[in-house]
Amino acid sequence: MLITDCWSHQINLILGDYYKANTDISAVVDNANEIIKWFNNHSFALGLLNTEQVSMSNRALALILPVVTCWTSHFCSVSRLLEVSKPMK
Repeated sequence: MLITDCWSHQINLILGDYYKANTDISAVVDNANEIIKWFNNHSFALGLLNTEQVSMSNRALALILPVVTCWTSHFCSVSRLLEVSKPMK
């Protein structure tokens, strides 16, 4: 019987270990998650952010809340937050 490893699962486990071991990275990701949750829970502020995005680039990008077990979603979440950082200021 031949068993192959799931590479995507292995990478998720490795990134999870890296996240737990590196306090600087975990602090950045945790802060990004708090900002995203705050905007998602305050519709008026989210509306202002979306309006500012449309005025600056003619489109509004949604903030992505990551899934705990999918580390790619954490990357996408922080990347999107960086994309909307200029309209956020």
